[in-house]
This record gives sequence, structure tokens and C-alpha cells, in this order.
Amino acid sequence: MSEGGIPAEEVMSVFSVVGDALTRRALDLTIEDAGDPPARFSWLILGSQTRREAVPSSDLDSAIVWFDDDGADEESIQQHLGTVATRVTDLLVRCGFRPDEHRATVADPLFVRSLTA
Repeated sequence: MSEGGIPAEEVMSVFSVVGDALTRRALDLTIEDAGDPPARFSWLILGSQTRREAVPSSDLDSAIVWFDDDGADEESIQQHLGTVATRVTDLLVRCGFRPDEHRATVADPLFVRSLTA
């Protein structure tokens, strides 16, 4: 329990929700700047943030999955979403978050994949 009497699990939950909100905003700003992606996609939050257990020392684990039903070229999709991923990650780092030190993050192409992959 904190000095303010708030249980740790509530603090972790709020911190996780703030991380989600900042990720959404960074994603919106990045897409506005980079343009609409060539395929529909989902940004996946992984790890402690997903469980609402993130703390200030937690890293950000994330991935992107795109839906390859749009007929776009896979290489151009990968390139565009890789750019989006890098920019969003950079914005989140500037907000004080840190990417996973083991590279389990969208900044690594292994975590930007099509649904069929």
C-alpha cells in the first residue's frame, strides 16, 4: 500500500491504462503524419501492461499484426508498418517508457507480421 493508502494493484492498473492511452495517441499522431497504412492492422500490447500489472520500471512489449485481405504488397505493408512502429516507439521512449531489452517490441521486424504469418 502506498503512503496515500492506494493498493499497489490499483496503481499498476492506472499506470497500465495511461500507457495504453499514450500508445493510442502516439499511434494516431504517427498515422496522421505517415499516412494511412496499406492494410488493416492491430497494435498488440503484450506482457505486464496487458495484465494491468505495469509499473514505472516495466518495459513495453508490443507487436503489430496486419490483415492480409486487402491485396497490398507484403513488402510495402511491412515497410510502412515498420516505420509506424519505430515512430510510435520513439514517441513512447520520449514519454519515459522503455522498449523491451530483449527486443520483444514492434521496433523488431519479427513482431510486425501478417495474420497468416
